[in-house]
Amino acid sequence: GVTIIDGSGMSTTPDRLFDIFAAATGEFDGRTLQGGDGGGSGGGAVFVRTGADLTINNSIVDDNTSNNGGAIQNNGLFTATFTTFSNNSGNSGAAIDNSGTLSLTDVVITGNTATNAGGGIRNNSSATLDRVLISGNLANQGGGIHHGGGGAVMDLTNVTISGNTATT
Repeated sequence: GVTIIDGSGMSTTPDRLFDIFAAATGEFDGRTLQGGDGGGSGGGAVFVRTGADLTINNSIVDDNTSNNGGAIQNNGLFTATFTTFSNNSGNSGAAIDNSGTLSLTDVVITGNTATNAGGGIRNNSSATLDRVLISGNLANQGGGIHHGGGGAVMDLTNVTISGNTATT
Protein backbone atom coordinates (compact mmCIF):
# COMPACT_ATOMS: atom_id res chain seq x y z
CA GLY A 1 0.00 0.00 0.00
CA VAL A 2 0.85 3.65 -0.18
CA THR A 3 1.88 5.49 2.98
CA ILE A 4 0.55 9.06 3.25
CA ILE A 5 2.63 11.57 5.18
CA ASP A 6 0.43 14.63 5.70
CA GLY A 7 1.76 17.76 7.39
CA SER A 8 -1.48 19.73 7.21
CA GLY A 9 -2.40 18.76 10.78
CA MET A 10 0.91 19.79 12.35
CA SER A 11 0.48 22.11 15.30
CA THR A 12 3.22 24.52 14.21
CA THR A 13 3.47 26.40 10.94
CA PRO A 14 5.81 26.50 9.17
CA ASP A 15 6.98 22.92 9.46
CA ARG A 16 8.32 20.93 6.53
CA LEU A 17 7.84 17.17 6.45
CA PHE A 18 11.53 16.16 6.22
CA ASP A 19 14.94 17.81 6.50
CA ILE A 20 17.80 15.70 5.08
CA PHE A 21 21.10 16.93 6.52
CA ALA A 22 24.67 16.71 5.19
CA ALA A 23 26.12 13.18 4.97
CA ALA A 24 22.62 11.69 5.32
CA THR A 25 21.09 9.39 2.71
CA GLY A 26 17.36 8.74 2.43
CA GLU A 27 14.88 6.93 0.21
CA PHE A 28 11.10 7.13 -0.05
CA ASP A 29 9.26 4.50 -2.07
CA GLY A 30 5.48 4.41 -2.55
CA ARG A 31 4.81 7.49 -0.42
CA THR A 32 2.50 10.47 -0.66
CA LEU A 33 4.10 13.59 0.80
CA GLN A 34 1.51 16.32 1.25
CA GLY A 35 0.63 19.37 3.30
CA GLY A 36 4.20 20.38 4.18
CA ASP A 37 5.01 24.05 4.82
CA GLY A 38 8.63 25.27 4.73
CA GLY A 39 7.60 28.85 5.48
CA GLY A 40 10.20 31.46 4.57
CA SER A 41 12.84 28.76 4.13
CA GLY A 42 13.04 26.09 1.43
CA GLY A 43 11.30 22.79 0.82
CA GLY A 44 7.72 22.41 1.98
CA ALA A 45 7.90 18.62 1.79
CA VAL A 46 11.68 18.08 1.88
CA PHE A 47 14.84 20.17 2.19
CA VAL A 48 17.85 18.22 0.86
CA ARG A 49 20.84 19.99 2.39
CA THR A 50 24.32 20.33 0.87
CA GLY A 51 26.07 16.97 1.11
CA ALA A 52 22.80 15.01 1.54
CA ASP A 53 21.35 12.43 -0.86
CA LEU A 54 17.63 11.65 -1.29
CA THR A 55 15.83 9.33 -3.71
CA ILE A 56 12.04 9.28 -4.17
CA ASN A 57 10.45 6.44 -6.18
CA ASN A 58 6.85 5.60 -7.11
CA SER A 59 5.48 8.50 -5.07
CA ILE A 60 3.24 11.56 -5.11
CA VAL A 61 4.40 14.94 -3.80
CA ASP A 62 1.29 17.12 -3.61
CA ASP A 63 0.00 20.35 -2.05
CA ASN A 64 3.14 21.57 -0.28
CA THR A 65 4.30 25.17 0.06
CA SER A 66 7.46 27.09 0.87
CA ASN A 67 9.31 30.24 -0.12
CA ASN A 68 11.63 28.37 -2.51
CA GLY A 69 11.07 24.77 -3.48
CA GLY A 70 7.38 24.53 -2.66
CA ALA A 71 7.78 20.74 -2.59
CA ILE A 72 11.55 20.12 -2.78
CA GLN A 73 14.48 22.40 -2.06
CA ASN A 74 17.56 20.55 -3.31
CA ASN A 75 21.05 21.72 -2.38
CA GLY A 76 22.52 18.19 -2.39
CA LEU A 77 21.75 15.19 -4.60
CA PHE A 78 18.08 14.54 -5.39
CA THR A 79 16.76 11.74 -7.60
CA ALA A 80 13.10 10.99 -8.42
CA THR A 81 11.65 8.20 -10.57
CA PHE A 82 8.03 7.34 -11.37
CA THR A 83 6.88 10.26 -9.20
CA THR A 84 4.30 13.02 -9.63
CA PHE A 85 4.80 16.56 -8.28
CA SER A 86 1.46 18.38 -8.29
CA ASN A 87 -0.34 21.38 -6.78
CA ASN A 88 2.70 22.73 -4.93
CA SER A 89 3.33 26.45 -4.48
CA GLY A 90 6.13 28.84 -3.63
CA ASN A 91 8.00 31.94 -4.61
CA SER A 92 10.42 30.08 -6.90
CA GLY A 93 10.63 26.46 -7.97
CA ALA A 94 7.10 25.54 -6.93
CA ALA A 95 7.71 21.82 -7.43
CA ILE A 96 11.53 21.73 -7.24
CA ASP A 97 14.08 24.44 -6.55
CA ASN A 98 17.46 22.98 -7.53
CA SER A 99 20.82 24.32 -6.39
CA GLY A 100 22.48 20.89 -6.27
CA THR A 101 22.41 17.85 -8.54
CA LEU A 102 18.95 16.85 -9.79
CA SER A 103 17.98 13.70 -11.69
CA LEU A 104 14.37 13.03 -12.78
CA THR A 105 13.24 9.95 -14.74
CA ASP A 106 9.62 9.06 -15.61
CA VAL A 107 8.31 12.04 -13.65
CA VAL A 108 5.22 14.26 -14.05
CA ILE A 109 5.28 17.89 -12.86
CA THR A 110 1.84 19.49 -13.14
CA GLY A 111 -0.41 22.14 -11.60
CA ASN A 112 2.30 23.92 -9.57
CA THR A 113 2.38 27.69 -9.05
CA ALA A 114 5.32 30.03 -8.34
CA THR A 115 4.78 33.74 -7.72
CA ASN A 116 8.24 34.46 -9.14
CA ALA A 117 10.28 31.96 -11.20
CA GLY A 118 9.90 28.31 -12.15
CA GLY A 119 6.35 27.08 -11.84
CA GLY A 120 7.63 23.53 -12.29
CA ILE A 121 11.39 23.70 -11.75
CA ARG A 122 13.88 26.45 -11.01
CA ASN A 123 17.37 25.17 -11.87
CA ASN A 124 20.45 27.03 -10.66
CA SER A 125 22.89 24.13 -10.86
CA SER A 126 22.90 20.72 -12.62
CA ALA A 127 19.76 18.90 -13.78
CA THR A 128 19.18 15.78 -15.89
CA LEU A 129 15.62 15.02 -17.01
CA ASP A 130 14.62 11.87 -18.91
CA ARG A 131 11.03 11.01 -19.89
CA VAL A 132 9.54 13.91 -17.93
CA LEU A 133 6.24 15.73 -18.53
CA ILE A 134 6.08 19.36 -17.36
CA SER A 135 2.59 20.70 -17.99
CA GLY A 136 0.01 23.09 -16.57
CA ASN A 137 2.37 25.03 -14.28
CA LEU A 138 2.28 28.78 -13.67
CA ALA A 139 4.92 31.39 -12.76
CA ASN A 140 5.79 35.01 -13.37
CA GLN A 141 8.91 33.80 -15.25
CA GLY A 142 9.45 30.29 -16.62
CA GLY A 143 6.03 28.71 -16.23
CA GLY A 144 7.48 25.22 -16.75
CA ILE A 145 11.21 25.70 -16.14
CA HIS A 146 13.30 28.68 -15.08
CA HIS A 147 16.91 27.86 -15.94
CA GLY A 148 19.42 30.06 -14.10
CA GLY A 149 22.42 31.66 -15.69
CA GLY A 150 26.08 31.27 -14.89
CA GLY A 151 27.18 27.67 -14.47
CA ALA A 152 23.70 26.13 -14.51
CA VAL A 153 23.40 23.12 -16.84
CA MET A 154 20.41 21.04 -17.90
CA ASP A 155 20.23 17.88 -20.00
CA LEU A 156 16.77 17.02 -21.40
CA THR A 157 15.93 13.69 -23.08
CA ASN A 158 12.37 12.82 -24.16
CA VAL A 159 10.95 15.72 -22.15
CA THR A 160 7.60 17.31 -22.94
CA ILE A 161 7.09 20.90 -21.80
CA SER A 162 3.63 22.13 -22.73
CA GLY A 163 0.67 24.13 -21.49
CA ASN A 164 2.64 26.10 -18.90
CA THR A 165 2.08 29.82 -18.33
CA ALA A 166 4.56 32.63 -17.65
CA THR A 167 2.82 35.93 -16.90
CA THR A 168 5.73 38.16 -17.98
